[in-house]
Amino acid sequence: MQTYWLALILLLVYAEASKILVVFPLPSRSHANLGDGIVRHLLNAGHEVTYITPFAYKNAPPNLRTIDVSSNFEAWPVHLITIKTFIEKADSFANVNMMILMVNTIMEHTYQNKDVAALLNNPKENFDAVIVEWILNEAIGGGAGALATYERKKERKKERKKERKKERKKERKKERKKERKKERKKERKKERKKERKKERKKERKKERKKERKKERKKERKKERKKERKKERKKERKKERYIATIFDCPLIWMSSVEVHWKLLSLIDQPLNPAYSVDMMSTSQPPLSFTERVSELWTQIQVTIMDYLISIRAFLNILFNSKASEMSVSSTLKFILKTYNILQDLKKIIENSKHGFIYFSMGSNLKSKDWPEEVRVSLLKMFGSLKQTVLWKFEANMTDLPPNVHILEWAPQQAILSHPNLAVFITHGGLLSTIESVHFGVPIIGIPVLGDQHLNIRKAVKNGFALKVDLSYTMADELKKAIVEVTTNSKYAEKAKELSYIHHDRPVKPGVELVHWVNHVIKTRGAPHLRSPALHVTFYQKMYLDLAAVLIILFLVGRVLLKRAYAAVFSKTKANKKKTH
Repeated sequence: MQTYWLALILLLVYAEASKILVVFPLPSRSHANLGDGIVRHLLNAGHEVTYITPFAYKNAPPNLRTIDVSSNFEAWPVHLITIKTFIEKADSFANVNMMILMVNTIMEHTYQNKDVAALLNNPKENFDAVIVEWILNEAIGGGAGALATYERKKERKKERKKERKKERKKERKKERKKERKKERKKERKKERKKERKKERKKERKKERKKERKKERKKERKKERKKERKKERKKERKKERYIATIFDCPLIWMSSVEVHWKLLSLIDQPLNPAYSVDMMSTSQPPLSFTERVSELWTQIQVTIMDYLISIRAFLNILFNSKASEMSVSSTLKFILKTYNILQDLKKIIENSKHGFIYFSMGSNLKSKDWPEEVRVSLLKMFGSLKQTVLWKFEANMTDLPPNVHILEWAPQQAILSHPNLAVFITHGGLLSTIESVHFGVPIIGIPVLGDQHLNIRKAVKNGFALKVDLSYTMADELKKAIVEVTTNSKYAEKAKELSYIHHDRPVKPGVELVHWVNHVIKTRGAPHLRSPALHVTFYQKMYLDLAAVLIILFLVGRVLLKRAYAAVFSKTKANKKKTH
């Protein structure tokens, strides 16, 4: 009896399981962490997952298939993403256009991968949903070479042109041969016929030739139209997005804070008068110059996105509700904490005055700090009473006794420890969310991307201070450390935000699985789509109403002028009569 119920339960679980394709192709550890978390929750829910990632997935269960796109590291500009580059005020990543071009290159590398191409070209492959990461480019979620690379498309176009030329040449030769045969027959007939019929035949021939030419032109046009239609259909099939290839819903995920570009995917763009770009250094309320700057950024990104990227296809944007860091309404979930190694545990627990954790994330390597900055930071850390854990990717021999370096750091385990006094971070969204999750105050040193925006929000919410990246930042950083560690308001605010973050009826991982299942069962959740998707641009901007008002104003003005002229002319005529 027990085996019967066990078999029944297994059958029910199997029946609810879905096949899901998850695409996180950016060669960045922080982005991959988000993808890994999503995949882990889907696997625990019993779904069958295919995961496109540049990083190896450890201890993969049987219901997970990974597709390695580690070749994307070739397109990742490691030489530009260094602390030294940004501390010298290089403008590589400050330009949004550079970021769009970089992500577009990574997208092309993803679809050039032979395993990805094999997956997309296999007619036997099918999925119930596709989850993709959005980062400045809709194409990275599918399309723009989904069934073939950009280079292969060019080759196919050339081949198609050659084939068309050959076919046209053959058709023309056949037509010419037929025409020649007909003409020869006609000439022979003309010679045999009497002279009386020659003139009539000549006239008829001219008419027939004209008619034949017209008919041939019509036939050629029809054939060309048919060929073009067929070719367009083929090209459309080959240029479909991943979701349309598998005829399933598409779910967007974001590793950055919700902003205007992300919300534009569901036709809900924000007004630049009170919202900022994810790479902006401004924070609302905005001054006049800041509003102009944000408007120009939106225009610039929109134009570049149109020129570089392709049209986006979507069924639903997951995480579509805008959230603030203080009240989290989107799914910002943290995985279970790791166990701290024994050596590290001793260092942390033996720190009488608490400890400080310093990490610049996975993309920015601390070993790339300029030597004079590294020395000044070490000297400053050595003057503190707290123990300092510094995530540093190389060995150092001149360490003060209270400073310890870690080539790899179990960040969540460190942040969860009660002895942690402050977290010095670059301000990535995941690191910022983790600090809120564990109730830890932070000192932000933003460098690129959305880090400036994240730190400004954290400062505004009262649990962080900001330090600018510079050669002379050690003194400013020390002042910030003293302020945060001696003033209890930062830790209290962090604990308050942590309570708000945790005070939810359902865990984020459970909610994630729920909405994925909901999208699959409802075939894209069309009832959740914004009504703005069905409204044209001119209707959203009330341009039609503005046009009607302008026309009415102009017509009214003309009528008033004519009425005034008519009245004025009558008064003049009456005056002349009286005289």
